[in-house]
This record gives sequence, C-alpha cells and structure tokens, in this order.
Amino acid sequence: MPKPSIKNKTILVVKDEFVNTSKLPPQMRMKFNIQSTSGLKGNFYVTPSNGNAIISSLEPGNYNINGYTLHAVGTETPRKLRTYSFNTKFELKKNQITVLNRKIVAVQKPYDSRGGWRFNVKTKSLTDSEKQ
Repeated sequence: MPKPSIKNKTILVVKDEFVNTSKLPPQMRMKFNIQSTSGLKGNFYVTPSNGNAIISSLEPGNYNINGYTLHAVGTETPRKLRTYSFNTKFELKKNQITVLNRKIVAVQKPYDSRGGWRFNVKTKSLTDSEKQ
C-alpha cells in the first residue's frame, strides 16, 4: 500500500510541549474556536503530545483563532465552560504547510481524589528555530 502523502494538501501545524507527571496518557484536549475572514466558524481539537498536531481539514484562507476550551478526552462538552483567550491570526495557502506562530505548553498532574485531573495550559510564541 502507498504511504499517505501531504502532497497537494493544505495543512496547519500546531506545536506543543507536554509535561506529563502522571502515568496515564493525556486526559484533556483543547478545542480551538476559529473563524475565517469570510465569516465561516468552526473548530478543531488538539491533544497534547509533545510534538505537532496536524490539522488538514481546513480550506485555504485567512483565519482567526478566538480562543479554546478544555475537554476531557472522549467528551464533547467541558466540565467548566470557560473559553481561554488565544487571539491569533494566520493564513493557510493552498498546498502548503503553515506552522502556527504560537505553541501550547501543557502540564498534566496525577489524578487527585480531591480535585480530579490537574491540567494546566499556557501558550507561548514560537522561537525562530521552532518555526523551521
């Protein structure tokens, strides 16, 4: 079977750092709320992996990420409905790979009987070497 190819695809890459002090895989994911300049609204999910999230479902165009919410893996609605700010604009060009200029820094701590999963997320600008 031929290997999947990114040739002729429009791709958004979201980088992340993930520190996991628990023994389980990531228990949270982020749902990013986006809007195109033409007014179309949508979203995509990123599960921290200490690598790159590949988003190939977006059409070429200009976008704005308004914010994100945290969701337990496998659920559609968050426990606490809080939208975190992530005001970032980007342009997707046809048949090109675009690296988002901000990265996610996530920390997952072990399950605690008083507080459940503790999951902290911050965002940082990418350094020049990370944009490569």
